[in-house]
Amino acid sequence: MRPPLNIAIVTPRLQLFEAVEAIGAHTYQLTPDAPAPDVLVFPAGTSKVFMESVRAARDLPAAVRKRAAEGKLRVVIDGSSEGAEHWPVRAEHIHSIIANVGVTADKAFYVGQEVNYGREYSAWCAEEGIPEQFRVLHHDAWVWRFLQQFEDSGAEVLSRRLAAFRARPAVRSRRLVSLNYTPRPHKVLFLLRLLKDGLWDKAFVSFGGVARYREIFGCADNAAMTEHLAKLEGFADMAHDLADQLPGLEAFGRVVLDPPVQGKFDPHLDADLPEYAQSWFAVVSETEMHPRPSRITEKAMKALVNFEPFLVLGNPHVLKAIRGHGFETFGEVFDEAYDEVLDPRQRFDLVYEQVRRFALMSDAELAAMERQVTDRLMHNAEWGLTRMSGDLRRAAFSALIDKILEA
Repeated sequence: MRPPLNIAIVTPRLQLFEAVEAIGAHTYQLTPDAPAPDVLVFPAGTSKVFMESVRAARDLPAAVRKRAAEGKLRVVIDGSSEGAEHWPVRAEHIHSIIANVGVTADKAFYVGQEVNYGREYSAWCAEEGIPEQFRVLHHDAWVWRFLQQFEDSGAEVLSRRLAAFRARPAVRSRRLVSLNYTPRPHKVLFLLRLLKDGLWDKAFVSFGGVARYREIFGCADNAAMTEHLAKLEGFADMAHDLADQLPGLEAFGRVVLDPPVQGKFDPHLDADLPEYAQSWFAVVSETEMHPRPSRITEKAMKALVNFEPFLVLGNPHVLKAIRGHGFETFGEVFDEAYDEVLDPRQRFDLVYEQVRRFALMSDAELAAMERQVTDRLMHNAEWGLTRMSGDLRRAAFSALIDKILEA
């Protein structure tokens, strides 16, 4: 049993130590009169938040610098809320934070979602002749943040959803659920394919809207949006072929499944969607489709805790990562070979062809598919709602803190 741990947060931004009281840690905002911390956290998700931390490191309380000089302080640069890749300028800024705090590199940690970060950072250090390196820890922040919401309610939610699953009708109004609220290029292309192939009405879809896409990516009109979509490597022909579907997609506007009665809609949280009971499978659209393994987010968790088998439009090895967390995927009914394919276009086509095939199946055929994977669906819901949300999440955070304190 470790002694109580003080974790000070330098700027009031999203960071991974938000809910660690249960494992004997106390988090608080760093102020001039705050207790001397054991761990000092610099939030570093977005570029804006990261640069706030870079500036904050130049002006720290004397008690913090004293603790650093005594070798009693650990520093965490927390980039786990985003999927930032290694970039030399970012690494240089991290080194400047470490130097300004006054700790040695072996007592500093960068935490992120990107699985390649440590390897690429080490290669850069070797190339630049940098002998002292900060340590890199991998953390699937959004997986754990999503499941945390069930820590107290998981057993009750499982019982209710299991009963609802067993009561699902034999004939369902649509075939699939696909949540695409935050517009991304591959998500838009997927939705345009559904429209072109006449499958839109076979899917329950959420989507932030064409107007929101143009706002995010600075596209003046649909023609500019088509050219932006065409810049996605390997998808230029598809983007131009589907350009005539953009007005139809734009006409739907912003589509939200089960919006909240009050408050702001948060796509990162669970939604107990009635649409799951009226569909047979899910298409999980991850944040990006890189040509290499990269990260997973909370998006697949939504299907896993809602008794829905799924295909994923995401990075290579995303299914492998999901299984690594103890869940089961659905190789009995889907061809999951796409998970090993590095080329994003080939991976997209392999997934979409299965979406199309299953979307055109009869209810009887899809009911047989569901029966085949029922045990897996039940395992996944129980595992996510009652195990990973509680004991396993606390154990993962405890192990993360142990690695930091061992330095």
